[in-house]
Parts: sequence; structure tokens; C-alpha cells
Amino acid sequence: MNSKNLLYIALRDVDTPELEYLKEFNIRYFTMADVKEIGIEKVMQLAIKAISEQPNCNIHLSFDIDALDPKFANSTGTPVPGGLTLDEGKYICRSLAMTGEQAHLFMIAVS
Repeated sequence: MNSKNLLYIALRDVDTPELEYLKEFNIRYFTMADVKEIGIEKVMQLAIKAISEQPNCNIHLSFDIDALDPKFANSTGTPVPGGLTLDEGKYICRSLAMTGEQAHLFMIAVS
């Protein structure tokens, strides 16, 4: 897979080697700090713009439940405070679905 076709939303608790990998391969990402600073709506506008710039791009959404704040998903394998709210998670899924380009949705890390 071409790294130009990857995009991460709501990263938090990222280790230095992971961050170096993202930068080395020029993988686009938005952190939870971005979500809090500019809002999930703006993050999704920017994400969808980046996606739309890729030719013939079907969206394959892998939604890791760990992205949610532990108060909404306390049985996840990696509970890290400061995650997405349920509304933010739903907004991501709905925004991508409304593009008409979503081909798959995977929900992962449910314990």
C-alpha cells in the first residue's frame, strides 16, 4: 500500500519510533490535540479533502475502539485517557460514509 493512501485520525500516546515512521513515510495524521484544537468537523474536512485528492480512492476505515476515551470504551486493550467522544467517533464514520467512497468498515480491539 502506498503511504499516500494512509491517513490517521485522533492519534494519541504515540511513541517516538511510531512518530518517526509516520514522518519518514510522509503519512498524513491528525492527533487528538488537533481534534481538540480545531474540532472534529475541521479535521474531517481536511481528511476528506486529502482523501479526495487521491485518484480512484475507496475508503477502507479501520476504527480502533482504543481511539475512544476509556470512559466510553473501558474494556479496550489499551485504555488511554483523552480519546474521542462517542459523538466524535460517530461523526468520523458518518462523514466518511457520506462521501460515497467507503468500501469497508472494520471495528477492532473490542475486548
